Amino acid sequence: MSTLAAALTLSNQASGAVQQLQLEVFINGAPTNQIAAFVSTDGRHLGAKPDELRDLGLDPGKGRSNAATIMLDNIKGLAYRYEVAEQRIFLTIGNGLRGTMSYDAAPDHEASPDIQAGFGGVLNYNLFAASRQEPGASGFSFSGVSTTLDARAFSPVGTFGQSAILRLADNGRTDALRLDTAYTYSDPATLTTYQAGDAISGGFAWTRPIRIGGLQARRNFGLRADLITQPLASVSGSAAVPSTVDVYVNDLKTYSHTVDTGPFQITDIPVTTGGGEALVVLRDAAGHETRTSVPFYASPSLLKPGLFDFSLEAGLPRHGYATTSDAYAANQPVISASLRKGIYDWLTLESHAEAGKDLVNGGLGMAVRTGSLGIASFALAGSRSEAGNGLQSYASFEIRVRTLSINASSQMTFGSYDDLASVTDRLQDGGTAGHAFLNLLSFDPGAADASSRSRPPKMVNSISVGTPLSFDSGSISASYIDLTPACGESSRILTASYSRTLPFGYLNAT
Repeated sequence: MSTLAAALTLSNQASGAVQQLQLEVFINGAPTNQIAAFVSTDGRHLGAKPDELRDLGLDPGKGRSNAATIMLDNIKGLAYRYEVAEQRIFLTIGNGLRGTMSYDAAPDHEASPDIQAGFGGVLNYNLFAASRQEPGASGFSFSGVSTTLDARAFSPVGTFGQSAILRLADNGRTDALRLDTAYTYSDPATLTTYQAGDAISGGFAWTRPIRIGGLQARRNFGLRADLITQPLASVSGSAAVPSTVDVYVNDLKTYSHTVDTGPFQITDIPVTTGGGEALVVLRDAAGHETRTSVPFYASPSLLKPGLFDFSLEAGLPRHGYATTSDAYAANQPVISASLRKGIYDWLTLESHAEAGKDLVNGGLGMAVRTGSLGIASFALAGSRSEAGNGLQSYASFEIRVRTLSINASSQMTFGSYDDLASVTDRLQDGGTAGHAFLNLLSFDPGAADASSRSRPPKMVNSISVGTPLSFDSGSISASYIDLTPACGESSRILTASYSRTLPFGYLNAT
């Protein structure tokens, strides 16, 4: 294909002052509905910057500085007519000069309003009461009541949250159990949330999170409601004459736009998660149609190229959450990091590392789109602890075709594989103290049984299938799990379920 690479750059020694022009542009006699910037030193010969030509659908070639000005007279295959009085320019070009015009099909979003921060508070609560009837008794007896509270106070500098459970037993005994205490600050400019206090470590499907008391910084895409993080479908084609292109996704029209002569690409087509087919209908002024089917697969397991997701945390492991205590292992600090980056539309890389006393663990993973079939994920992690070295492998595949979803995964460990979840679980609680961060936990190196039980399973193979019913408002699903724990006997579990929404509630049968 010919390009503008042979065009000469406007000489710095050109005589006369450079005149800046804003001209209405016509290409091959058709209006582009665009105003472009041109320059001239003599009022007759015009030039333009490469970016301006790209915006008009021309290909200015590679390797040329965007700061350079290209003289139109020196572009092979291009002729032009400049109408001074009307401030218009008519370009006549061949197909070799056509660049690919790109159109974004994402819905237009209104500009985000200025964020306003104020002072206030909120209290969420959930009340639960129970009663029972003993065999032979004529009435019901009180079994207890509990209240879950979630209080938050917010200000321009962040939010402080506190949650707890208050309980009254049937014997009149009352107690209070603290759940989470944390201060959180979110920065919309960087899409980052900072948290101090109780937190849950980040990770992936092949890692195990733990609760800590400490500090955390994590990416929060939810701060931008208009941000689409997963790669969406795209289609491309070429129009011989100015035409209208309509895009249908699973038989629903999702986008329509006029395109000029030449190649075009439509990106970020709104699609549902899973696989499907996009139908591109190209229609010219005479009504002639060209139809092209393009399969696609969209999944939140992938990130758009260039997007970066992360979670970093450091602190003390927490034990007895929502049960008997809120103790922290003051002598067992831990740190972990989870990173995810979109490389291509079809490839997202993952990495995870964590460390604690006598433990180092790290792994790499990837999510790959296999054409329009689904998403394949792979990961390999290794650990070194006082129990020895170990490896963990992970593989999964997801398929979603219209209403049918299929998920299969396999995870296996080799040797003495440990992670923070297993190492911290082996710590024995030294008792609940009023000052939880001073509450020390001890480790019994001789507890071999506990050491094995807390490790990830030797093998977990699973497959699940689900779909909504076409003749009913409910849905059905089935799953099979083959589990071999780190110690103990293997088990196989087969389940099937039916669920549907009722006028007065929700029905689930397993």
